Amino acid sequence: MKIASGFAFAATVLLAISGSAKAEPPPAKASAWYAGYHRDAKLVNLTDDRRLAIYCLGRGSPTVVLESGLGDGASSWWPVQDEIARTTQVCAYDRAGHGRSPAGPLPRDTRAEVADLELLLKQANLAGPYVLVGHSMGAYNVRLYATRHPGEVAGLVLVDGSVENQGRRFSEVIPKWNEVASRNLPLIRKCADPQRSGAVADACVGLPPPGYPAEFADRYRESQGAAHFATTLSERESFDSLDSEELIAERHSLGNLPMVVLTAGSGMDGLPKEQAADIGKLWGRMHDEVAALSTVGVNRTVEGAHHYIHGEKPEAVITAVTEVVEAARKRR
Repeated sequence: MKIASGFAFAATVLLAISGSAKAEPPPAKASAWYAGYHRDAKLVNLTDDRRLAIYCLGRGSPTVVLESGLGDGASSWWPVQDEIARTTQVCAYDRAGHGRSPAGPLPRDTRAEVADLELLLKQANLAGPYVLVGHSMGAYNVRLYATRHPGEVAGLVLVDGSVENQGRRFSEVIPKWNEVASRNLPLIRKCADPQRSGAVADACVGLPPPGYPAEFADRYRESQGAAHFATTLSERESFDSLDSEELIAERHSLGNLPMVVLTAGSGMDGLPKEQAADIGKLWGRMHDEVAALSTVGVNRTVEGAHHYIHGEKPEAVITAVTEVVEAARKRR
């Protein structure tokens, strides 16, 4: 039994336009990122007993903050972080319970995770303005932060970002959507069990991703402990209920905030052709609606990419972030 987490879990179980896991990484580039992350990421104290890991590269303003998708940590951004750092300072971080960050109190809903981000930026002395980049469920978090702190946020990039109440809307196209989206939850619960057997733990952890340096293999295994899966499970259980309600409660126009929404263009594998086409059209319309929250927001389809656009088509993400950073600088 191999229990998927990170890329595979988020891409195949949760979100709308997925269809394949991340592209295989060039080992040298991936290895360099992981080595730098393990060497230089800082554990920042939020409170007396809570810490989050953050890894920053580059210099300049605005600071780009990378917010990962459900079940993912900072490592999901290795394909793009070093290139963005050529333009400005860019920081990827591990939400509580992922990567090198110890677990936080449950539930891990958007409100709780945004509160952590607020503390992290303050305690790490990372002054705004920020360009916030959110993948998948991370789009919930960066949008909520932007509505709460309009004076601090200089731009948004949403990478195939989740949309509030998306499960309900998908069910209008695929009546059994919720059943399909929940099919791996029993396995995730087994992985999240602190009393799981050694055999189950081995299956849950699996092999490190390609390019992961052998000298940090123990750290990889530690990052895939029961607490990581309990966090992932809580994020999933909050996804269509608490998160959507929290985002809708504080949603408002973003004015003329520079904003780019990237939509995966390759659709979802494993569905009948007609259903895949219908849900792809709906996904595009939903992203149009999100882009319209800003008077200058745009939604771009990235052809040839599935849900992890930054893994398959990193140049599309790098271009979008650079564009928003430059637009933010012109607005000063």
